[in-house]
Amino acid sequence: MTHTPGALLGPAEIRELAGRLGVRPTKTLGQNFVHDGGTVRKIVRTAGVEADDVVVEVGPGLGSLTLALLETGARVVAIEIDEALAAALPRFGRYRPGLARALEHARAGRTEYLTDHLASYHTLWFQLHEDLLATLGIPR
Repeated sequence: MTHTPGALLGPAEIRELAGRLGVRPTKTLGQNFVHDGGTVRKIVRTAGVEADDVVVEVGPGLGSLTLALLETGARVVAIEIDEALAAALPRFGRYRPGLARALEHARAGRTEYLTDHLASYHTLWFQLHEDLLATLGIPR
């Protein structure tokens, strides 16, 4: 299985991640694990989400829409009631403060925080991406 950096979760990644977490979408919780990158990007585009927005995502599931929202630079607050999925969220939430700080620096004109700094937005996004690949068991 290959994975392109910056790409969203596809069907294979969704199946693998769901398998690792031992979850299946349930009608009881109204779950649907979206696996089409074009669909989630269209949702984000249609919603008009921008970099300075705060988005509350109820039921982020495996994170397909979350990743598309984060691509905009928006702050995403994810609320998950599925216990197995909620347990996986803190691991990735640890990146939010650093990404927010780097984005604030960049917006203030300190453009080295976009790519050329150890705490840059690009570096932290790369670390998050690598952590997600490791969780999925996808070799780089």
